[in-house]
Amino acid sequence: MSKYRYAEYWKEKAKSGENWLSPSTQIYKQNDLIFIGQILNIYSGQQESLRLLFPNIQAVTGFLEYIFLPTAFIGYFKIEKMDPKTIMLGDATFSILLDQLPLREQFEPNTKATMQEILSTVQASWIREENEAFMQLERALRLLESIQVDHVITSFNILRSPSGLATWLVNEYENEPILGIDSLEEEVKMNIHDFLQLSREAESQPFQSKRFFHTLESVMIL
Repeated sequence: MSKYRYAEYWKEKAKSGENWLSPSTQIYKQNDLIFIGQILNIYSGQQESLRLLFPNIQAVTGFLEYIFLPTAFIGYFKIEKMDPKTIMLGDATFSILLDQLPLREQFEPNTKATMQEILSTVQASWIREENEAFMQLERALRLLESIQVDHVITSFNILRSPSGLATWLVNEYENEPILGIDSLEEEVKMNIHDFLQLSREAESQPFQSKRFFHTLESVMIL
């Protein structure tokens, strides 16, 4: 059974400090999965944008179940003197904890049930093959997006390659009038054609891989 399925693995990761969460400490390897996540919550003070590399879908699932979702969800509740930098670790008792905490008044009463459904959906991906697991996590994302509260964003995306990430970014900027392609070109300091070409080269050339991920440091939505 995958080591990523155990809460103890992620607890040890958390004890090692926050360096492993930094994109600057990660080196892309062929077939890595790229995880993009956002936790923005004005009420809890949380403001985190994550870009992480994982070796397989099991590692992504474990990170979602034990760190990303618990960290985001804890901000939905009224907790005195909550440190917005807290990394919340989930385990088998986390669902019970959710039932006992009071929701912030900005959230609908059925939010707890939706959170439980999201966690169950993620957990169900452990018994799936890779492509089915991707689809299962996609369902969890759709459920997550159904929780709509002003000034709260909890979202994630899983990309299979640098070129997939680059294409996703182009689509995001094209479809957002406030941003636009010109903004992306300014942030990556090159035109879109060169950016997409660099992303393809990054999949097989280590130097170009390092260069590609370096260009993302100033991308506003990452």
